Amino acid sequence: MYTLQIEHMKSLVQIKHIIEVLSSPAHIQIKYIGDMSVDELGLEFDDAYLMLSLSNFKQLNKKERTILNELNIVLDKMSEISKLWNKEALNSSFEWEAVRKLAKSFKK
Repeated sequence: MYTLQIEHMKSLVQIKHIIEVLSSPAHIQIKYIGDMSVDELGLEFDDAYLMLSLSNFKQLNKKERTILNELNIVLDKMSEISKLWNKEALNSSFEWEAVRKLAKSFKK
């Protein structure tokens, strides 16, 4: 039981971290990923989201759960469009701007 609580707390820290990154301006996101692919942003969110889902999103309120689910859907749909997963798209696409807006709403 204690191990599950620790894992749950780790997943909360992970989701808050990636939400902070996803809510940041493109230039900060680009600096964060460095030489890695833009895919890393989606993968980090997916990992944290999956870990939180294993605990049924405990300690999150309804609004936070709704926003995380929306982000998951948006990023999943974006994953089917390869042209969105590069630094230029991160800077200029309305899809990434929508991700930033959703991530910012999670923080409010």
